[in-house]
Amino acid sequence: MLKVLIIDDEVKVCRLIQCLINWKELGLEVVGTCHDGFLAMDAIRLYMPDIIITDIRMPGCDGLTLIKKAQEINPYLHFIIISGYGQFDYAQKAIQYGVSDYLLKPIKEKELKNTLISIIEKHNNISIQNQKTKEIQNELSDTQQRIRSNFINELLLNPRLLHNYSDIMQLNQTYYTHFDPSSFALACISFDAAQPELSPDVNRFIQTKIMSMAAAGLQSFHENLVAIARRQIFLLVNDAAEVLKKDLYPALKSLRSSILALREICPSLHILIAQSNIRSSFHLIPECFEEITICLHEKVISGGDSVFLYSNLPVIKQVPDDFITSEFRSRFMTYIETFQCDAFSDLITQLSDELRSTPSITGHFIYQVYSELTDLFLFSIKQYKITIASDDILRQHWDDTFSTFESISDAFGYLTGAWIQLLKDHHLRRQKSQSKSVLLAKQYINEHYAEPLTLDQIGQIVGLNPSYFSNIFRKESGCTFTEYLTEIRMKNARQLITDTDLEIIEIAEQTGFHDMKYFSRCFRKITGMTPSAYRKLFS
Repeated sequence: MLKVLIIDDEVKVCRLIQCLINWKELGLEVVGTCHDGFLAMDAIRLYMPDIIITDIRMPGCDGLTLIKKAQEINPYLHFIIISGYGQFDYAQKAIQYGVSDYLLKPIKEKELKNTLISIIEKHNNISIQNQKTKEIQNELSDTQQRIRSNFINELLLNPRLLHNYSDIMQLNQTYYTHFDPSSFALACISFDAAQPELSPDVNRFIQTKIMSMAAAGLQSFHENLVAIARRQIFLLVNDAAEVLKKDLYPALKSLRSSILALREICPSLHILIAQSNIRSSFHLIPECFEEITICLHEKVISGGDSVFLYSNLPVIKQVPDDFITSEFRSRFMTYIETFQCDAFSDLITQLSDELRSTPSITGHFIYQVYSELTDLFLFSIKQYKITIASDDILRQHWDDTFSTFESISDAFGYLTGAWIQLLKDHHLRRQKSQSKSVLLAKQYINEHYAEPLTLDQIGQIVGLNPSYFSNIFRKESGCTFTEYLTEIRMKNARQLITDTDLEIIEIAEQTGFHDMKYFSRCFRKITGMTPSAYRKLFS
C-alpha cells in the first residue's frame, strides 16, 4: 500500500482532499497532513511517503523548495501540485522538477483520482522494472560467482588449464577474479558430517555453513576463492608471500575451531584442514593441489580434526615394495586363485599390522601401499579370469573411498571385505552356471589331483558317458578335462614351490606328475620359467 502525504496551508483544503477519494480502494493510505513547509519536511522524514500532494505557496518553505529537499531524501517520490489560477508560471517551474501533475483549485474528484491512478500505474511499472533489473543483477552476480568457483573445479579436471593464460589479467577477465601477481596458497577442508539420523537438508546446511565460514574467515586476504569439489571445500588464497606465511595458518586454525562449533548440530562432525606450500606464480597452483592431496591422506593416521601443513610432513625413505614383497605377491595371488578367503584376509591384516607398527609412517605412504595393493588385486582377477564389474570404476571408487578412513585398519579392512565379497559373488555365479555333474567332477579333481585320473574314471563317478561328459565339461568350463586337471595340478605345484622346502621331484609326485620331464615342460608352458627359477623368484 502506497503512502500519501497532503500539504496545504489551508486546513479545509487538506480535509477536502482526504474526503474526495476512497484511498483504501486505490491501495493508498493517507499517513498525514501538514500546513507549512517546515512541518512537511519533518513529516517526509518520519513517514517516508510515496506520493506528496502539495500546494505551491506555503508559509515557511514554498512548494518548489519542498520538492527539491524531498527529492534529496527520496528521489523516487511522486508529486501532485495543486495551484490557484494565478500561479501557472510557478506551476510550470515545478513540473520541470519532475512532478507527476498539477491540479487547479478547486480540486475535482475525477481529476485527482485519475492522476492518482496514473501515478500508481507508473509506480508499479517502475517497481516491476526495478525488480527485473534486480533479478538480472542477482543473476549476473550468481553467474559470476559460479564462474569464480568453477575455476577450481576446472583446474582439478585439467591441471594444464593455466598454460592458456600468459598473464594474470587474462585469468581475472575470464573468471571474474581479482588476483594480483603476488603469491598463492591452497587450503582444503575435508569434512564428514554424514549421519543416518540427519536429513539431507541438515547435511547441506552444514556444508553451506562451512563454506560461508571459510569465506568470512579468509576475507582479510587480498583475494580468495571458495569452492566445493570432490566432496571437499577448496580455498585458494592470494596475497603477498609474507602475509600468507604469517597469517594463513593461524586463520585456518581459527576457522577449524569455528567449524567445530557445528558439533552442536552434528556431534560426529570431523574436520581436517590441509595447507599447501606458498607459490610465487599462478602457473604453479596445480602443484598446490598435489600437495593438498598428500596432506589429506594424513587422516588415515590422525583420524581427522587437525590442520596439516605440507611443509611439516616427514620424508619417508621406504617404498611400498618393502611391504608388498615378491613373497607377499605370490601368496596374495595364490589365495585368490585357490579361493582361500580366510588366508587372504589374514595376509592383508598382517600387512596392516606391519604398517601400523612402522615408526613415522605417513598417510600418503599408506595410500601408496593401498593403491599398489589395489592394482595387484585387479591384476590377479584378470590373470585368473575372475569376472567383476568395470575394474576402472571399482578402482576409482576404492581410490576415492580412501579419504574417508580414519585408521589404517579401517582402510585395509574395507578392501579385504570388498574383495572377498567380489570373490564369493564370482564363485557363486560360476557354481550356478555349471551343472551338478561338472561341479561334482571339479570337486573330485580338486580333492584327488595327486592321483592318476582319467576321463573314463571321472565319467563313472558322475554317472555320465565319458564322451558326453567331455562335451558338457568343455562347454561349461571353457576348457577340456585334461586342461583343467593340469591347471589344478600346476596351481598346487606353484603353491608347494613357494610355501615349502620340498624337492622339485617330490612336488611333481605330490601333484600327480610321475614324469619329471613332463612336469617341467608343463610348468614352463604355464609360467614361462622352470620350477627352480620360479622358486628363486617368488620364495
